[in-house]
This record gives sequence, structure tokens and C-alpha cells, in this order.
Amino acid sequence: MGRDFGKIQVQQRMRRVIREKLDHLRKPRNLVVYIGRVIPGPVMGTLFALAGCGPIVELPGANSPPPVIYTLNPVSSDRLPSTDLNLRVTVEAPNLEAHLQSKRIAYRTGNSFAYLKAAKWSDRPARLLAARMKRAFDDVDGIVGLGETQVDLKSDYDIQTEVSAFNAVETASGSTVVEIGTTVVIVRRQPKDIIARQMFETRKPAASDSADDVTMAFESALHDQLVDVVGWTLTKLR
Repeated sequence: MGRDFGKIQVQQRMRRVIREKLDHLRKPRNLVVYIGRVIPGPVMGTLFALAGCGPIVELPGANSPPPVIYTLNPVSSDRLPSTDLNLRVTVEAPNLEAHLQSKRIAYRTGNSFAYLKAAKWSDRPARLLAARMKRAFDDVDGIVGLGETQVDLKSDYDIQTEVSAFNAVETASGSTVVEIGTTVVIVRRQPKDIIARQMFETRKPAASDSADDVTMAFESALHDQLVDVVGWTLTKLR
């Protein structure tokens, strides 16, 4: 009986150790993300002293609300130019820098990037921007806008883009501005040739740094830029 009782005690201790380890793993971690890096919460005092108090994103936990999902509406066809051309253009997905590829909404303070809390885009920016640009070209009479997946349809031109800025910015006065920077390249299919290249930079002030106001500024800036891009492109295709 003594040996059996000792064995039971050992088993009970093992179960207690296992339960403690599992409880430890289940506890929410005090972590935040700043400039794309995961940092233990106690380090944040030093971090703020060194890097300033830019926006941060808390990792999802048991008490974290689900993020609000935002999208960007297509630009109104009434704002787009008309043309007598009859062409097909393929809009390729843009290239973006790594910190702009996330669904999270980027916010720049100085040279540091963080993300708005509890907010994200409905799709990755590359897909979202390509869809809105394709729609803009498609809404111009005489132009058929094609996506990259429509490879079986013959296209006259490729529209290639590189996005260098797609983020909100904290200005020196503390206000928030949205900036979108896009380089557009028009490539003729036959014969293969680059016929034009242009950089477009658009900035729009946001009413505040809230996600609602920032995303409204994003949409306004994108619409203005798409009108400029489509108008410029049509002048190069004549």
C-alpha cells in the first residue's frame, strides 16, 4: 500500500505541473507591435522614451475587440474623362514596400511606421488598389480594363505601377495627412515597348487620426489620383 500511495503522489504532482504549464500558456501576453516588431510590454517605457509615442497595435487577446474592416469605394465614373479610343488595358497588381503590404492601415511618424489600432483593410493594398484602378479604366467609354487573371483576353497595353506611399502621416503640427505615391508605367504589347512613365503624389488631410476619418481621407486621395492617372494615360495612348 505504501508503494501505491507514493505512486499516486507522484502522478498527482505530475498532473499539477502540467496544469500549471497549460495555465501559463493560456494567459494573455502583454505584447504590443511597434514598427513591425513584437516587443514585451515592460519594455514600452524605454521604447517611448527613445522613439516617441507613435500609434501602436496591440496583439489580439481575449479582451481585444475585433478590428473594423474598411474598404475603398470606386471613383465615380462622372469624374473620369471620355475618349474616342477603342483599347484594352491590363492593370497589373502594384509592387509595394514590405511595410505597406499588410491589411493593417499604415501610419508614419517621422521615419517610423506603425499601424492604426483595431482597423484593417478589406483586402491587401495591392489587390485593393489594382481592383480600383481596373474599375476606373473600365468605366471609361472605349476602354476595357482587364485584370491580371484575364490573361486569355488580348490586351493592347499593360499598366504597371509601383506604390511608394500608401499611409497616413503625422505632421509637424500633430495633424494627420494621408499620402499616396504611385509610379505608373505604360507598356505597349506589340511591339513590346515602354511608352511613358510618371510619378503621382497625392496628399489629403484627415479630420482626425481616427480610423473612420483616416480611411475617408484615403478614399478621397485615391479618387483624385485615379482621375489624374486615367487622364494622363489616355493622353499617352492617342
